[in-house]
Amino acid sequence: MAKPGIAVVIVTYNSRHEIDACLESVLSQADLPSPPQIIVVDNASPDGTAEHIRNRWPQVTLLAGRENRGFAAGNNLGLHSTDADRLLLLNPDTVMRPGAFAALEATMDRLPQAGIVGPRLLNPNGTLQSSCRDFPQLLTDLVGMTEAHRLPWVHSWLAQRTAAMDDHNAQRRVDWLSGACLYVRRTAIAAAGPLDEGYFMYTEEMEWQYRMAQQGWEVWFVPYAEVVHIGGASTAAVPGPRIVWQYTSIFRFYRQYASPWRRWALRGIVWVATLPKLLYLGLRKQGNPRRQELFSAFWRILWL
Repeated sequence: MAKPGIAVVIVTYNSRHEIDACLESVLSQADLPSPPQIIVVDNASPDGTAEHIRNRWPQVTLLAGRENRGFAAGNNLGLHSTDADRLLLLNPDTVMRPGAFAALEATMDRLPQAGIVGPRLLNPNGTLQSSCRDFPQLLTDLVGMTEAHRLPWVHSWLAQRTAAMDDHNAQRRVDWLSGACLYVRRTAIAAAGPLDEGYFMYTEEMEWQYRMAQQGWEVWFVPYAEVVHIGGASTAAVPGPRIVWQYTSIFRFYRQYASPWRRWALRGIVWVATLPKLLYLGLRKQGNPRRQELFSAFWRILWL
């Protein structure tokens, strides 16, 4: 069997209702040098995702796990199952617009130092979904965790400070991109290593791109490649665990790369941001059916 030049890796969990549109959009992509190999890694979905893919998509390589090992582990399994030189990591709740794959491929060809390139993400209604990010800073963590960005003067200041980061009209180099759709060079993976499986969900793609940057590889945003991303489809039904996963991951990143004083500062920020939420949930007995779940989640992150 000939070595595939391009492979697509899709990690699914309870994705039966999204995966068809995703796979159809990938298979309909034109102007690629060769048809991509498609690998779906199912993290033991209880909704029958694996069975659906096995019956509906025989041309897809299905790797069905017996347990949910998380997003990073699922992607690593897919990456290790192919020897393709370039790999597209794609969320199952995405739809690639025509020409998106070819645009990513052409950009990778033009930029030999690009370890990762990624598209403009769109919401289902066609509006922009921000996907360009800076690496973590305590100030932006403070603003985000306390939701101070909702204050008009903070929002205005933050908009001015992040104007460059929010530019989604120009092809440019960025710190990191959302993991919903990432086109990755195999040699960059060889230099930086696979995704860190210590991250169950969230932040794993940021940490991976951080390691690539340390190895001299660049990350580029490609606005003329467009991908629709629903977002949160696998975690919408579990808001409590989602909160815990998010905070567990950011704490892990700070432990790996931040100085002790920054780690303690982050912990202080988490307490300042979380205590008012606990007070609000504790006092509001009615009106939120998930009150106890959210209260338990916020209480838990205080002690991570």
